[in-house]
Order: sequence, then C-alpha cells, then structure tokens
Amino acid sequence: LFPSSVDIPFVPSAEGGKPLVALLNNVFTGAAPLATVSLDHRFEGQAAFSTVLRGPGRSAHRLAIGGDAEWFRVRERASAFENINLRFFRGLPDSIQMFDPADARVGNSSLHFHAADQINLGPLSLDLSAQGGRTRGGNLGVTGGKLSRLRWNSAGVHAGAGYRIGHRYPTVLRASVAQRAHESVIRALEAVHPGGLGISTYSWNDLNQDRNFQSGELGALLKVEGAPFSRLDTGLKQPFTREVHLEAVQAFPGKLSFSLHGYRRVEHRLLGLLNTGVPSNAFAAVSVFDPGDDGASQTGNETLRIAYNQDPATLGRDTYLLTNPPDAGAFAEGYEIRIRQNTSRLQWELAFTRYRAVAHTAFGNGPLENDWAALALFNDPNQSINAYGSTYFDRGLGARFWGTCRLPWGMQLGWIGVFLDGAPYGRILPVTGLSQGLIGILATRRGPGDGSTGEGKRTAHNATMDLRLSRDFQLRHGRLVTSIDVFNMANSAFALREADVTSPTHLWRIPLGYQSPRSIQLGAGYSW
Repeated sequence: LFPSSVDIPFVPSAEGGKPLVALLNNVFTGAAPLATVSLDHRFEGQAAFSTVLRGPGRSAHRLAIGGDAEWFRVRERASAFENINLRFFRGLPDSIQMFDPADARVGNSSLHFHAADQINLGPLSLDLSAQGGRTRGGNLGVTGGKLSRLRWNSAGVHAGAGYRIGHRYPTVLRASVAQRAHESVIRALEAVHPGGLGISTYSWNDLNQDRNFQSGELGALLKVEGAPFSRLDTGLKQPFTREVHLEAVQAFPGKLSFSLHGYRRVEHRLLGLLNTGVPSNAFAAVSVFDPGDDGASQTGNETLRIAYNQDPATLGRDTYLLTNPPDAGAFAEGYEIRIRQNTSRLQWELAFTRYRAVAHTAFGNGPLENDWAALALFNDPNQSINAYGSTYFDRGLGARFWGTCRLPWGMQLGWIGVFLDGAPYGRILPVTGLSQGLIGILATRRGPGDGSTGEGKRTAHNATMDLRLSRDFQLRHGRLVTSIDVFNMANSAFALREADVTSPTHLWRIPLGYQSPRSIQLGAGYSW
C-alpha cells in the first residue's frame, strides 16, 4: 500500500551533523531500544463439513459447519540496555526512565463454532452465517498459578443478499450487515501482567553538567506506567464490530465492468487504560504560548493554548484500570469505485478510494499510538487534547491504476501507478515548566477527523509508477523467464514523513523521509 522510503539520518549543518530529527525539532528524546524474546506454545484442532443441497426449481443451498479449538501459552521477556533511558530536551538533560524488565506468562484456551448457508434462488442469492465461541484466559505466575482471569463468550452474525438484473450485461446489487467479536484476550492480559514491562520516570539533576547519569543525580519521581501498575476491570467486556456493506456492479460490452462499493464500520467496547490513581481535580489549567506552525514568535500566527499542571503531591501515584472507556469508540467509512477490463491481451483496473477512520487514540503520531488497534491511554487531561481525530492508517484519498498487456515478440508489459493522500498527524507542542516535567500536547488535531472545523494536519501526498517488461523463452529442456523492473519511473521524491514537533528553528514540517529514487532491477528464472 505504501511506497518504500529512504530516511536521511544526518544532514550537513553548522551544528556538525546532528541527527536530523534532533536538528529540525531541537528535541532529543526517544525510548531506549527493547530486546524482546517470545516463546509460544500452541495446539489447535479444526473440523469442517460442507455440502450442496438442491431445492425446488433451480434453487440450491451450500451449507457449511465447523469448529476449532485452541490451547495457547506465551512467555515474553523484554529489557533495555542497562534498563535505563536518558531523555534530553534542546540538548540539555531532562529526565530519566527506569525500566523494570518484563517476564510475563499468559495462557488461554478457546472453542469456536460457525455455520453458514449460501442460498441460490435464480437471480437472488442469500448469504447467512453465525459464529459463536468461548475464550478463557489468565496471567500465569512463576509457579503456574493464575494471577488474573478473563472469561468471554462471543457471538457474531452475518446476513447478505444479492440480486442480478439481466444476463448479457448484468447489473448485480449486493448488501450485507454483520457483527463480529474481537479476539483480544492475550493483548488485554499482557497489559495488566504484574511481570510485564514497567517504566518509572524521574527528573534528572545533572549536577556536574556532563550529560552522563550518575546514581546521585536521580531526582523526584514524576510518573509510573506500564503493566505492573495496571489492573483488570472485573466487568471488562469483549470488543465487537458492527458493519454495513453496499455494492453495485455493472457489466458492459468489451468485457468492461464498473463497480461501486461502500461500507461503514463502527467499533464498540474498545479497550483502554484509565489512570485512576491521579484524579482529574489534581490538574489545574494553565496558559502556554504556542508560536504557531512556523515555530517563530512575532510572525502573526501565535496563540495561547491550555495545558494542565499536575499537583506535585500526586506525582508518581499513577495506577491504571484496563476497562471499556466510554470515549474509546471508533468508526471507519468509505467507498471505492473500480473500472476493470479483462481481455485475452489486456487486463487493467482503475480504482478510486475515499476513506476515513476516526477514533480517540493515545497521544502520538505513530502506528503504535494513533490507531484503535493499540490500547488507548486516558492518562491525564493533556493527553485528551485533540486526541479525537484521524487514525494513522487513514490516507483519505487513494487511486491506483494497474494492468498487464501482451506485446509482440512474446513480451509482456505490466505496470502499477499509485497516488496516496498524506498520512494524518498532529503538531506536537512541547510544554515546559510544569510540575510533572516536560510534556507534549497536540496543538492540532490529527487529520481532518470527522470533518468538523479545526486545524487538522496531513503529510504531503505521494505518487509513484512502477513498470515491468518480461519475456518467456521456451527452451528444449525447460523455460527461461527474463524481466526488467523500473521502480519510481518518474524519480519522484515526495515526502513520506515530516517533522511534527514545534521548533524554534523555523523548520516545521521539514521532510524526514522520502520515496526511494528511481531504480532498475534485472531478473531471470529458469524452470524445468
């Protein structure tokens, strides 16, 4: 879906080639790299049966039933180098994160059944199915005892109908509705395992100003987070999805077809972590200065924004409840238009897609934060600022044109062209001077969101065209296939990532990653 990219880690500068992200944003930060080891044991059995039954006239039933059972155990260990992470801001020591190495064991067993009936009644077709299951899971201690448990019973249904009008150049209409449960037991249990990864953040008093941490420089505890500080809501409910699909397909002469497909999907009971250890009345609203998109003052786009200062008496008292927050709902909707032709010498398809996905997600612009598949974190009022918006994978607008064509002399040409709208993100404003230390708030909403007014951001769009020319040679003993591929034929250099932190160096939205340049690949294969 996405073009490959080239990241530029260093850039010539008067500052001697500092890392690009730090140079552009004037911010030194980032988590220590984690070394993770996972050991999984899984046993699974499946059984299925299907048959076709003829009914009155030309009607037919295609029946299918089946089930599967699974037993699963996973042990995951994680640690960082020396289990410490030093954080800098504008080149100066800021804070220290201490890691509690993770050693978590989780197990679950599940049993699922399904039944489906595809009914053909001439021009009318029906598709009915149902699913059900039960899942039992728990966090395991060192001795094997269960520390916390989850028991979910799930059910899902699907109902679809299609109708064909005409025969030579038919029109086909389809519609379906469905509800299905999410299989998220392991993810939920790992988020609250006492042996999971924990992080404690302290202020850093760099007494000798050497930017190296010594044990006597550990300051006050500012925050704790992670699985050891989290617990499970006894009434936690299983997430589920409801969706509607509509489709129309029209055939034309020349083996040409047109289709329009639309859908809407709504997520319910998504999982999230609520910080129950620090109450909302522990935060007081304060005004902070925002220099605007250009990062410079006195240029006409400055404003004051609201951030929230935490009561020092509550620092480090964070405890989290894994629950179904009422604000964690999400939805996605869109439509796609396709025009396709499939002949003996030419096959091609042109597709145009409009899409949006909107959710209240965790702070940040990466896929592990700004996506409803990740656990939403409702930590404090600062992380709720502009948190409702487009998710990481919402490209908004996309188009693609691909095809293959047989040429003279046994040659074949293939191509694929793609246009993608920019990825949504919000501008991050660093806020200093708060009792909880340096934080970032989203000064703008990520992407257009649900279409309401605001300052939603997207990165620049990108486009690419790839070609392949190939030919087969039939030899006496086997076949030789040769090919030449040209990637990014136009040698485009659209940005794929952009700086998102408000910077006083006036380099807001400078690209941090580009499309790969034009490249050529030669290939040969021999089969016999």
